[in-house]
Formats: sequence, structure tokens, C-alpha cells
Amino acid sequence: MRNSAMISGTSAAVCAAAADRTTRPTVPAYTAVSQALATEINAALTSNISPAQALAKAAAAANQAIASGSGS
Repeated sequence: MRNSAMISGTSAAVCAAAADRTTRPTVPAYTAVSQALATEINAALTSNISPAQALAKAAAAANQAIASGSGS
């Protein structure tokens, strides 16, 4: 492990990613896709919509963001 002690319960992959500072993909639509997933997962968890509906909505938003190259 480079320059850091492993935190108890943290996987080696997580520690390696943190050490390399490459924890997020560098694609234009990453932010929009991440936001869509977070929003819809939250909606499903709070019983506003079903998990299937949430994933369908997140996929539609993600596909739109990827197609337009937006969201960074």
C-alpha cells in the first residue's frame, strides 16, 4: 500500500483506487449518469416507485446523457 495504512474493513481495491486517485471514470456523461442512478435508487428506496421503474427511468436518463455527451 502506497503511503497509507490500510483502514480496517476497507478492501485492497478501494485503497488502491484511492492511492491512484482514479476512483471515477473520466467520461463526459459520468456525472449525469451517476446523478440519475442516485435519484432513482433513492426514489425506489423511499417507495415512491418500484425498483424496475427506477432502473428504467435511470437508464433512459443515462442513455440521453451519453447520447448528448452531457453531464460533466
